[in-house]
Amino acid sequence: MSELKREPPRSDKIFLKCVSNKYRLNATARRAVAAARLARVVALATV
Repeated sequence: MSELKREPPRSDKIFLKCVSNKYRLNATARRAVAAARLARVVALATV
């Protein structure tokens, strides 16, 4: 824990940015998967 306290606050900001980017990527990936599933269901329904 003492090592973490020694790190500059700038690294904290970078870490937070990375985490938020990861969450954003996960959200877009989930949306893409949901859209693909929806398209698949629609395609199956029309055939």
